Amino acid sequence: MTSTAWVVITGANSGLGRATAMALAQLDYPLILACRNTGAAADLATLIKTNQPTAQVEPVAIDLSDLTSVARAARTITAIGQVGALINNAGIMLNRGVSPQGHELTFATNHLGHYALTEWLSEALAPNTVVINVTSNLHRLTRQRNWSAPPVLQGWHAYAVSKRANLLHTLSLRAAGKDARAVHPGYVATNIQRNLALARVGNPLFGASSETAAHITVAALLADQDSHWYWHPSGWLGLRGKPANQAIPAFHKREVTQLAELSKTLIEGHNRRADTPSLSR
Repeated sequence: MTSTAWVVITGANSGLGRATAMALAQLDYPLILACRNTGAAADLATLIKTNQPTAQVEPVAIDLSDLTSVARAARTITAIGQVGALINNAGIMLNRGVSPQGHELTFATNHLGHYALTEWLSEALAPNTVVINVTSNLHRLTRQRNWSAPPVLQGWHAYAVSKRANLLHTLSLRAAGKDARAVHPGYVATNIQRNLALARVGNPLFGASSETAAHITVAALLADQDSHWYWHPSGWLGLRGKPANQAIPAFHKREVTQLAELSKTLIEGHNRRADTPSLSR
């Protein structure tokens, strides 16, 4: 990708997303900060422009759990300009509830909202756009699923399944000829773990800073395209370390296709431009 096309980062107002935005701003990439907390996104845009007066930074409001909000954000981003990279970074962990469309909240936020955003930005994506899905090694807690219906889960299982969905989405995009990559940033001490009591102990012992973990995402973005599309820290258990990449064992093709078909069905009717082409089929 070139530094003249926009880089969209979801969840850029805090944690890993914020650190990724700051790192890419230093490399002179124009940034679209797609965030639910628009005040924090605006503050970050101001900070970046203060440090680099020529920087191009645009905050865009998005609630990834709400497909109506995602559709609105996709139209706003498309109007801004061509997208050279889409970093699907935002996520939640151990949150209970359902989305406005009635889907389990973790699945809706971590996977379905990002799937919809990627699809609905198709007209804005450059031919060589890089799509990065931020996942987690916790996908290993899951097994092959029947994706005939949206998952109805809670707790760690809901989170792990949503991270498996991120990987399946990446594979679906790659099967369609897109340059899609997945990033496991490691154990990052961020506020995504605010509902996890163990984080009080685990974060100081094992957690990398957001700034350190952002190196994994940036390395994945800037690397040449190859078959080693899964990026992760090189250290013990993938908790922290220097950027490394590999090709992970293949998922069953039927599972990849089944989730893509389910996701497409779930987002239908929530975008005004019904003729928007699909990227993952």
